[in-house]
Order: sequence, then C-alpha cells, then structure tokens
Amino acid sequence: MNLESIVKNYITNTVAEKVGAKLGLSSDVSKMLAAKAVPLFLGSMANNAAKDDAQAEGLFTAITKDHDGSVFSNLDTLLSDPKALNADKILQHVLGAKENTVEAALAADSGVKTEQATGMMQMLAPLVMGALGKEQSEQDLEKDHLASMFAAEKETIAQQKATNPLLAMLDQEGDGVADDLLKMGMSFLNRKK
Repeated sequence: MNLESIVKNYITNTVAEKVGAKLGLSSDVSKMLAAKAVPLFLGSMANNAAKDDAQAEGLFTAITKDHDGSVFSNLDTLLSDPKALNADKILQHVLGAKENTVEAALAADSGVKTEQATGMMQMLAPLVMGALGKEQSEQDLEKDHLASMFAAEKETIAQQKATNPLLAMLDQEGDGVADDLLKMGMSFLNRKK
C-alpha cells in the first residue's frame, strides 16, 4: 500500500468534511481540496526525505516520536486551534519558505480562498503526520521500510506531474518545492482571473 492510500485510510471523507465545515466549505469542496492537498504534502515530504540522510532521519524521528495518531481522537482541538498541534511548524518544515505560495496555488487550482486552502493545509498537516505515525506504530515499520515507501511516493508523484499542475510544483532536485514555485503560483492565480 502506498503512502497516499495509507493517509486516506485515516483522513476519511468524514474527517475532510469536518475540517472543511470549519473553514466554511461544502462537503464536496472539502473532499476535493483534501484530495489535492494530501499528495502535495506527501510529495514535499518525499522530496525532503530523498534530499539527504539527515532529512530522512529527521522525518522518521518526527513520525515515530512526535506523531502517534492521537490527533484523530482530538479532532475538536485540531479544529479549534491547529497551532496547538504544531500545524504551523509541520508546514514550515515540510514546505519551507514557499508555504504561502503553495497554499495560494492550491487555492487558485481548487477555486477556494487562500485562507481556506491555508486552513486546510494547517489542519491536514498534523493529520498526515498522525496517520503516518499510527501506521508506523501499528505495522512496526523500520526506518528503511518507511524510506522505501517515501521513495515509491516520490516516483508516483513524478509520474503524476504531467497531469497534475500542483504536483508539477514539486522540485525534481529533491529540496521539497521547486525554485520557480512563485512563478508557477502566480501563473495559477492569473489563470483563474
């Protein structure tokens, strides 16, 4: 099973709808936005993990030590204050300085307000990490196995880039998000006007 399938087993349509409702989004838009955001987030993580051993080790440590899946029992806390669950720190680590541009491009591609895309990403970040942590714990996944799953995710994302403009933003060099992301994000915004 690939990482996206694992995460979607935990971030169900019901969870996506609850997150979206908090953001003022309809059920269908919530599910669509989550479906676009999860691969973007996982792709950035996969690129970061492939960058060097320190990044991969840091990701494995975060998944095994800081994210046990308890976030799914604390959805009310997440919905009321995602920062309480370190959502902003997770996004900063995964997306870096390009976080705002990624969120703007996601909003433009999805037809929602930037604040709604930002809110979705903030709420999904702890959920994605929680899903990965829970899966790692339940399956007793070793670092090498998790690394191979991220490598497979990176390959899957590479294959989907041609048909998914959001995934095309991910950096082929493996440093998370493409250097020309700002230009691509602006292209998305201009196309939607």
